[in-house]
Amino acid sequence: MPETSHIARWHELQWCLHGPDLLAHSGLPLFRWPASQRAAHETLPPTPEPLHHRLGRRFEQHWQHAFTQLPGWTVLGAGIQIQSAGRTLGELDLLVTSEGEVWHLELAVKFYLCAPGHSGDILSDWIGPNGRDRLDRKLARMRDHQLPLGQSDPARDTLQALGLPAPTRSAAVLNGIRFSHWQAPHSDVAGRWCSVRDLPAAVPEGRVLSRPEWLGHAPTAQDDWQSGPALLHAVAIAGRRGPAQLVDPSGVRWLAMPGQ
Repeated sequence: MPETSHIARWHELQWCLHGPDLLAHSGLPLFRWPASQRAAHETLPPTPEPLHHRLGRRFEQHWQHAFTQLPGWTVLGAGIQIQSAGRTLGELDLLVTSEGEVWHLELAVKFYLCAPGHSGDILSDWIGPNGRDRLDRKLARMRDHQLPLGQSDPARDTLQALGLPAPTRSAAVLNGIRFSHWQAPHSDVAGRWCSVRDLPAAVPEGRVLSRPEWLGHAPTAQDDWQSGPALLHAVAIAGRRGPAQLVDPSGVRWLAMPGQ
């Protein structure tokens, strides 16, 4: 039986590779794993190297690890800085190749909640927990800057200088969860959010997820469920830097927002 940390890392890896997709109906070119490789993913070993504390970087590490382990794929580079006239234009998150195709992938993981008083029917209704991010803006940046960068002349020049081929395809990966308000749930959204003060009514029983578990968590043991003051205390500790994320016994993800 592997150590618990290995089990947790395996679940995290699987969620990163196959977790909820935020790109539906975006019109962006998407990367999809070949169906023939899906079974191989289930036997992937957990990502062995130390994982970054930032979720975005951690997400990229899991994807890079998967490409190094899966047959038929080769990682050519990661985090490749693209420069022109001494100015950094951005970076290519991942450059991989398989069956004659060279893929430039832009990878991101995000969490958005429906802004109070909004329906959630348009992309701009969905904001980051810190209030500084918005789903429509993220998609626009991917469409207008990040993906075209891989096909640009500065990228070709940079890659040629590194002895790397230019990408034949650019595609996006944007995984994450959207949370609608618990009293106005959106039919197309799996997650729910509530204020910390509403938590006892909204989530009578749950488990607070550690920050890495936002990317995927192992099944919860019966002894780990909390309720009442114990759950509020765990949320208060986890939410010292902002919102806390929880899972309830039915598997629904929750975001507990302070001060809402």
